[in-house]
Amino acid sequence: MKNLFTYIKQNKEVSFSTKDFTEVDVLMFSQLSYLDLRNLSFTNKQKYTLGEVSRSINRKKNKNIFLGEISVLKLLDVLAKSKRYREIQIAYYEYFTNAVTQFGAITILLPNHICFIAFEGTDLTISGWKEDAALAYQYPTEAQKKAGEYLTNRIREIRYTIHVCGHSKGGNLAIVGSMRTPIEERNRIVRIYSFDGPGLRESEFFSSPYQNIKNRIKHYIPEQSIIGVLFLQKSPIVIKSSSVGILQHGAFSWQVLEDYLERGRQNPLSKRLETSIAVWLRKYTLKEREEIVNNLFSVFLNAGITNLHQLSPTKIEAFLKILFSLDGLSEETKEVLFSFLQLLLEDVIKTGLLNLK
Repeated sequence: MKNLFTYIKQNKEVSFSTKDFTEVDVLMFSQLSYLDLRNLSFTNKQKYTLGEVSRSINRKKNKNIFLGEISVLKLLDVLAKSKRYREIQIAYYEYFTNAVTQFGAITILLPNHICFIAFEGTDLTISGWKEDAALAYQYPTEAQKKAGEYLTNRIREIRYTIHVCGHSKGGNLAIVGSMRTPIEERNRIVRIYSFDGPGLRESEFFSSPYQNIKNRIKHYIPEQSIIGVLFLQKSPIVIKSSSVGILQHGAFSWQVLEDYLERGRQNPLSKRLETSIAVWLRKYTLKEREEIVNNLFSVFLNAGITNLHQLSPTKIEAFLKILFSLDGLSEETKEVLFSFLQLLLEDVIKTGLLNLK
């Protein structure tokens, strides 16, 4: 069974001039956006090699990074020691967060004058997932505005060949950021990679900016995708994972075959969730979607769930008890919720600890 670290080991002595980047490399670049680099100065357009970042990064602040957690730091250290990756430079780091949004981005400069602009995804907090759910009724979000501004500025400043990528919410920001750049800058973008990122509302999905870039988008999801099937998307490339349920969202579980991510088949529960979300979107106005999302996430908080690491049969039972006490919960909304929870807790359900039927 091969993963990102196996791929690095096999290619660590192969330069980018000998072997061009692959989709596996791009997935790794998307993960580097999760690093907390606030202790490094980027105010005067400083650039740092991966070796310099590895030696200087504040490791205490990087212990609780998303699903990958310590794996992102391990990735950085392994890349920094390899001939293929150690001279890659990180520049233009930005990070912003407040009570309603979170945004992060880095610019990755390869030795062969290829640039990857990578947007950070969300974490496992309920507030972070609520921001993803808000994509059903809100456009643009603050993070999406910042993505467009960041990408526009980088394209104007950098004369490299431009690619854009992101994982989770970062995948959505890669797409929307590209849509929100002026047409001249947008035309310089060669490819856009979304790794299990949520999609778009109907109006944006069928808009001319999206139509302009859709053939440059590569959308990847794991077999049991939960996030990457949210809202309207380009047909995905399905990837095998060594994990189950929500843990498949973590890129370090994705399987590698030679120079490619290993293809798989979308799980029926994931397909069911994708279908039920499409039905749900058709039924409700933007205002109704907002009210439903706000109500549902208040149920999580009332059940004492503020982080997805806290999910357990006891917590889920408390969640369901409060949920069913809500008035007017439609069948469409119940279908979305049950599909979501079944995928989220598939490993728990398999043990017989929880029955969501």
